[in-house]
Amino acid sequence: MALADRIAVLDKGRFVQIDRPFDMYFHPKNMLVADFFGILGMNFMRGKIKDNKFAFARCRFDIPLCIKKDTIRKIAREELVLGIRPEDIGFSTTYDKSKAVAVVNFIQKIPPMVNIICKIND
Repeated sequence: MALADRIAVLDKGRFVQIDRPFDMYFHPKNMLVADFFGILGMNFMRGKIKDNKFAFARCRFDIPLCIKKDTIRKIAREELVLGIRPEDIGFSTTYDKSKAVAVVNFIQKIPPMVNIICKIND
C-alpha cells in the first residue's frame, strides 16, 4: 500500500473498490475490503441500535457523533455490523460498567505485536 496511489480489490472477478490506500483502510465499501486491509483482520459484531447505542449480546456502545440522527432512525430496526480494528481496542484492569467485559482466552506474542483472543459476554 505504501507504493500505490490507487488500489483495486476484486471479489470473484468483479471490482469491489478502486481507491486510495487511505480510503481503503478508513472508508471500506464492504466487509471484505475492511477485513483485507490492516495487519490483522477487522473484528465484526452483529447487533442493533437500542437507546441510541449499538447493542450486541449484553454490550452497548455509544454511537459516534458522525452518524446523522436521521440515518440512525432509518437503520434503528435493522441488524447491523460493527467493525472494530484491533489497534482501536484497549484493555483495562479496572471495571467500568460502560465498557465491554471480556475474558482473555489466548495470548500470542509476535514481536513487535501481541495477539490477544478474547470472549465477550458469551
